[in-house]
Amino acid sequence: TLAWKHAEFEVAREYFDLALQSDPYLPQAHGSYGLFLLERGEPQRAVAAIERALAYDPTWEALRLDFARALLAAGDPARAQREVERAAAVMPPSDRLEIVRGDALQATGRAAEARQAAIPVARASLDLQLRHRPTAQIDLAHLDLWARQLLVDTAAKDAGAVKGDVTALEWTWDRVARAVASSDVSPIEARL
Repeated sequence: TLAWKHAEFEVAREYFDLALQSDPYLPQAHGSYGLFLLERGEPQRAVAAIERALAYDPTWEALRLDFARALLAAGDPARAQREVERAAAVMPPSDRLEIVRGDALQATGRAAEARQAAIPVARASLDLQLRHRPTAQIDLAHLDLWARQLLVDTAAKDAGAVKGDVTALEWTWDRVARAVASSDVSPIEARL
């Protein structure tokens, strides 16, 4: 894979061929080759290679997400969605899982669900950043997320969720307003 990372794609392809010839049942070789093909813009061949890897090692759930990505690129969003849900059943929650899930939902015409799935992941990611970034920065980002959530819930015509979103926006703004210069607070409050 070193040749792959240095854009020597034909050399990388030769190494994959050698690895697969020496041990055609090695799931890692098939999986890596599938990822290589996906990055090279060959999604149909990537699907076949990753599918072989998963046949040899059906417990490789992290690769299942890449399989879903390959299926999406190959134009099979329904199957990609099934693979994402299969992986989600056994994998711990992660940003990567939710990103691929969102892409699959979007591709299957379920855009509202995709947006809804992305917001809690982004919120959790921000919470994890609290130790490393100023609280005011995190709160500003939370304001943006609550505004996005408000749009999703408004589009879904969910009055209860909209009220909750507005309350969360107000509480978050109260925290942010204390950290913002008073001359900057009035114009923002007028827009809220």
